[in-house]
Amino acid sequence: SNGKEGLFYALLGMVLGLALFRRFFHKYWNDLFRLFFRTTLRQRQLRDQLQLASLPSILLNIFFFLCLSFYVSLFLTERGWNPFSGYWLFWLLTLGGVVGMYLVKWLGLHFAAWIFGQDELGDDYSFLVFTVNKMMGLLLLPSVIGIAFAEGRVWEWSLLVSWILIGGVLLYRGYLTFRVVRRQAAVSPFHFFLYWVGFELAPLLVLYRFL
Repeated sequence: SNGKEGLFYALLGMVLGLALFRRFFHKYWNDLFRLFFRTTLRQRQLRDQLQLASLPSILLNIFFFLCLSFYVSLFLTERGWNPFSGYWLFWLLTLGGVVGMYLVKWLGLHFAAWIFGQDELGDDYSFLVFTVNKMMGLLLLPSVIGIAFAEGRVWEWSLLVSWILIGGVLLYRGYLTFRVVRRQAAVSPFHFFLYWVGFELAPLLVLYRFL
């Protein structure tokens, strides 16, 4: 559409970057999918291999932040909640907000792990969160493209599919997190549910209410 040329080339660049990533980090790509969908019994070995591959991990984290910032800013702009005259300043602020939110969460998580003497559990939990985030970024890209350029029913279906994906990924992350925590700490399902609602679900509901 006229006026969305910059957005078109930005998202095209993300698709190209993802293709190059898959070409040059093919083993990391395959290991990430195998670990996420638990299709192998060598979970710990794969986890250690992914942790040692710092460059592809950083690149996919950046991809997740970019994808999520596009998703949020495009949705808010479409709903008329963009307080600025242009789109790109709003996108930059959204990107900064997303990065800042996860930075605060990461620091708070490791501080809590240090306070309670559970450094290994904090590392495992942090690794799990960012692994699931990487997959969420990959799964959200088609919906981001649909929200950016589609109209009418196609736009609505793109948004609906994205909500289903986000909800499913968050529930799956909760399930995996509970398994990780239960292996290293005596936590009942009820107390973990209280934590998950307060630490994972409540911030999203507060943000939605604020918007």
